[in-house]
Amino acid sequence: MRKKIEEESIFMKNLAAAKRSASHHAPDDTRYIEIKDLMERELTRYDDGNGWKDTPKDA
Repeated sequence: MRKKIEEESIFMKNLAAAKRSASHHAPDDTRYIEIKDLMERELTRYDDGNGWKDTPKDA
């Protein structure tokens, strides 16, 4: 089960910058990260076992 420990809104120039920022600022024991756009559509997610997985643009 995933437990939400934090949520914040930030504006980044591109997805790569958002990934770096999320990874850098997440607590050391973070196992899962989601990055969504302003419409709450998931753009990418990080899973400790699988790394980053981007959502296809046509999804």
